[in-house]
Amino acid sequence: ILYGCSGLGVNLLNIVMGSYLCSALLVGGFDKNVEHWTFLNKDLVVAGLWAILAAIAKIVDGLIDLPFSHFTDNLKSKWGKRKTAIVIGAVPMLIAYILFLFPLNSGISVLNTIWFASLLMIFYACYTLTMLTYYGTFAEVAKDQNDITLISNTKSVCDVVYFSLGFALVPALVNSGLNVRLVALLLLPCALTMLIPLFMLKENTDEAKVEKEEKVTVFSSIMFTLKDKPYILWLCVLFVNNIGLQLFLSGINEYFSTLHVNQALIMPTCFVPVPFTIMLYNKIIKKRGLGFALRYVLLVYSIGMALMGLCNF
Repeated sequence: ILYGCSGLGVNLLNIVMGSYLCSALLVGGFDKNVEHWTFLNKDLVVAGLWAILAAIAKIVDGLIDLPFSHFTDNLKSKWGKRKTAIVIGAVPMLIAYILFLFPLNSGISVLNTIWFASLLMIFYACYTLTMLTYYGTFAEVAKDQNDITLISNTKSVCDVVYFSLGFALVPALVNSGLNVRLVALLLLPCALTMLIPLFMLKENTDEAKVEKEEKVTVFSSIMFTLKDKPYILWLCVLFVNNIGLQLFLSGINEYFSTLHVNQALIMPTCFVPVPFTIMLYNKIIKKRGLGFALRYVLLVYSIGMALMGLCNF
């Protein structure tokens, strides 16, 4: 259970970075408490250039998963490949997060724009390496499928926690009068949860005893993936589903904020039922099978999104 909590703090910082700090560089879109929601109550980046560079950072973040997976799988270190990869990712990520809070000058400039975009790219890349390596250890620390399920379920519960903190606590603190940069710094110690794998993960660092495995290049891995039609189809489904999920989550956040509803109440209400739905989902799998459980979840999810439209009435 403790191991499943490791990513909580890092995921929280990722929400803070993507949902708040990137927006805080421009004053447009804030109708109240602008001095608290922005760094210096003024534009610090060139809007058009910032939008392009931020998009490039996200695209690069999506393309580096396979190379980073190959890197962490084949890394050799006397401290253990997974622990070393986590440190290589987490340390620069936290440095980039801290530096992102400090513009190079106090006004709008191309220099500021490039500075923040570079830090954003470093943050996303190192976040990906850190979390990708951590998720990759699930099968290594578990003795059977039940253990993997327990770790995954614990992670899902932690997702509830960091979502609630990110979309409820952060707005509450900022609206109370704290600047978003100060709030970001206050949440920085949460990243210490990533120390859990460094202490709990047991790796065999004796190369003589490590079982020899067939080496697979990045190119070979890509070719294996492209030839697996069911997997490609599954990726397409996940692609569409994640777009809908992100639009839905960001949409309800924006929608309720325009109604001036207490976010500290709304977001926990949205996510607190998650642990119970996981328990129900697992029971359905045991009784009716994975296919039925998946169709049930997608149906309920679709109905829930559709009913959100009734909020206008």
